[in-house]
Amino acid sequence: MTNSNNTKVGDEPWLISKRVTIPVVVSHDKKEGCSYIIETYEPDIIIIDDGFQSFSIGRELDILLLDATDNFVDSFVLPAGRLREPLSAIKRADIVIITRCNQAGKNQIQRILRRIRRYSRHTPIFLSSHNPLFLIKIPENRTFSPFYLKGKRILSLSSIGNNQSFLLTLKSIGLNIVQKLSYLDHHAYSTRDINRINRLVALHNIDAIITTEKDMYSLRFSVGELQVPLYSLAIELSLEELKRFEMVLEGKGLL
Repeated sequence: MTNSNNTKVGDEPWLISKRVTIPVVVSHDKKEGCSYIIETYEPDIIIIDDGFQSFSIGRELDILLLDATDNFVDSFVLPAGRLREPLSAIKRADIVIITRCNQAGKNQIQRILRRIRRYSRHTPIFLSSHNPLFLIKIPENRTFSPFYLKGKRILSLSSIGNNQSFLLTLKSIGLNIVQKLSYLDHHAYSTRDINRINRLVALHNIDAIITTEKDMYSLRFSVGELQVPLYSLAIELSLEELKRFEMVLEGKGLL
C-alpha cells in the first residue's frame, strides 16, 4: 500500500496501514490475497479482516467480534434481518470478543453472554471497551488531549458502521455536541456535503468539527473548504484479561 490512497483501496485498509508497521494487502478474493501475501512476504501469521465466512481458506484461529451496543441478539438472518448467518454459527469461533462494553448496560452484556453460551459452552469470551486516545488536528496532524475542546461548541461528523457509538464516545469526554451529522458507512463526502456542514457551522456558531479517524482520510482534501478547524478522535480497543487472551493464543501456538 506504499503508493496507494484511500480512494483506491478504501478508508479502512488505509487507516490500518497508518497504524501498523506490517504489510496491508487488499484483495476482492481473500484466498488469492493470502496466496499473494505468502509468495511476497513469507509471513508467519496472516490476519484476515471479515474472514469468518471465508470457508475456502484454512484458518488456525477464528476470532469473532460482537458489538455490545448492537441488538443482534434479537435480529434475523438476511433478508429479514442483518445477520449473515444464524447465531448458532458462534460455535465455530475459537475466541469471542464483545466490544463496546463500556457503552452497554450490564443487563445487555449478560444477555449476550447467555446467548453465546447457548451455542458454545467452552469458547473463551473476552470483554473490551472503545476508549478515546487523543485528538488529531487536520491537516497538521498535531495531537491534543481528548479534553482539549471541552467547553467548545462541537459538530460531530461520522460515516461509520456505528455512528451512535462515536457520539457516545464524544459525550463521555464531556464535549458539548451542539449538532451531529451521520452518514452511512464509507460515505464519500461531496461538495454538497461540505456546503451543508458549513451552513450548520454558521447557523449554530460551531467552534470545531470532530470526526472519526476513518472519515479523516475521506475529508482531508476538503479541510480547506471548511469554515472551522477539523479534528479526528483516535480511539483504542482496551481488552480485559489481556494475559488470559495471550494464554489462549499461546495455547493455539500463535505466540
